[in-house]
Amino acid sequence: MGRYIFFDIDGTLILTNGAGKRALASAFRGLFNIADADVDIDYGGRTDLSICKELFQLNHVDFADDAFLQFITRYNQELKQELIVSKGKLLPGVAKLLEALQDDDRYHLGLITGNIEAGAYTKLESHGIHDYFHFGGFGDRQESRDDIAREGKRDAEKFAKGSLAADQLMIIGDTPHDVTCSRAIGAACMAVCTGYAARDAIEAQSPEYLLEDLENTDQVVGILDQHFKF
Repeated sequence: MGRYIFFDIDGTLILTNGAGKRALASAFRGLFNIADADVDIDYGGRTDLSICKELFQLNHVDFADDAFLQFITRYNQELKQELIVSKGKLLPGVAKLLEALQDDDRYHLGLITGNIEAGAYTKLESHGIHDYFHFGGFGDRQESRDDIAREGKRDAEKFAKGSLAADQLMIIGDTPHDVTCSRAIGAACMAVCTGYAARDAIEAQSPEYLLEDLENTDQVVGILDQHFKF
């Protein structure tokens, strides 16, 4: 019986040095001719759908399905360019951990992220880690992080070709939102302090595991093995 590990992206796997924020501003400029779009809002742990709704309101653009679809298409184009110049990085231990888990047929890897699906894979591809992930929940179809987690579980069940129990699931992320959304699907959470959230804020949500980072592959895999009773 396999175990299904969902990763957040920004602050958990990679840092993009503001590439997403700059891509949003460029998309507003290119699509709506807004030269100085106000993109100075709180992004932490939020979904792209939620962020875009607020940005459209701030910049006096009507939010409609067709406008949103045009916007996220343009955003992803701009994101590809911004990632080239942003000099982002993989976080410590990520490449080694993903390789170890991919080589272990007990584990299957997916994503639960507030990023739109195309943007998520654009970010991962810029660091050569996109092929590790086979299912997920994303921020272009759901506004609530809890609903993204539910979407991710449903997609994992399609991948598994069967229903999954809560004790087969774990979310790895770097914000309090990652911890709280794990509760929506009954999953355990391994939180890390590699993003911008304060350790105290993460700890207040009582994740099952709290690490400074993912650098020690043996430690992380050991926790997973112990948690899943392998």
